[in-house]
Amino acid sequence: MKGFTKIVSALMASAMLISAAGCNLFGGSKIGPSALANYAKGQDADFYDDADDFFDLVDDLNGDADNIKKIKNGVYVTLEGKDLKSFFKASRIGGTAGSSFSYDKSMVSGTVYYIGAKKNDKQWALMSFSLEFETEEDAEDYFDDSIDQCETGIRQLGLSLDTDEDDGEENGISYYIANATSSSQGIYEGIYRDGKNVLFLLAADVGGKDASKTIEAICEEFGIISPKDA
Repeated sequence: MKGFTKIVSALMASAMLISAAGCNLFGGSKIGPSALANYAKGQDADFYDDADDFFDLVDDLNGDADNIKKIKNGVYVTLEGKDLKSFFKASRIGGTAGSSFSYDKSMVSGTVYYIGAKKNDKQWALMSFSLEFETEEDAEDYFDDSIDQCETGIRQLGLSLDTDEDDGEENGISYYIANATSSSQGIYEGIYRDGKNVLFLLAADVGGKDASKTIEAICEEFGIISPKDA
C-alpha cells in the first residue's frame, strides 16, 4: 500500500494490521504555498533551501522508518519547475491504500511540510503540501481528481477501520475531509481548494494522538475544517 510517503504509509499499514479555523495571517490565499511556508516557519521547522537535499531526506525516510527522528522538529521546502515535478515521483508521494498523486504541468509552485516522531510503540507523521496552479479551473480539476483517489483509499480502509467522510464549502473554501480510526490508531486526510490553490493534509497515528493534534492545530490556524470532524 502506498502512502503519503512510504513512512506515513508504513504507519497506515500498522494501523490496518492492528485492527485486522482562523484569519488569513499570511496574505494571498490562506491555504496557498506561502501560507504553509509561513506556518512551518512559525513552528520553527527546518527550512531546506536546496530541493535535492530535501529529496535526499525524503528518500532516507522511505528507506527506513527509524529515520522519522530526522523530522521531529518539522522540515519544509518550497518548490517550482523541475523540482516540483521531481517531488511527485512515485517513490516520494502517494495516497492511502494504493492511491497516488501525480504531477500536472499546470502546477506553478508548492510548499511541502513534514513532521513526525517515533517513541517505543508510538509513531506519528504528518505531511502537508500546498500547490498553486495556473488557473482556478486547473486547481479545481486537480482537487476533484485527488478526491476520487482519496475516496477509494478511505473506503478500502473501511474494511478494517471505522471511517467517516464529508465534503462541502465553508468560508469560500471547498473541502473533502476523511478519517479512518480505531481505539489505537488514526488516519486523517483533508483536501482543500481556495481559488488557484489546493492544500493537502495527510496524517497517521499509531498508539497515540500527536498527528491528530497537529492536524487540528493547522486547521485552526488556517480556519478550515479538520479531517477529525468528518
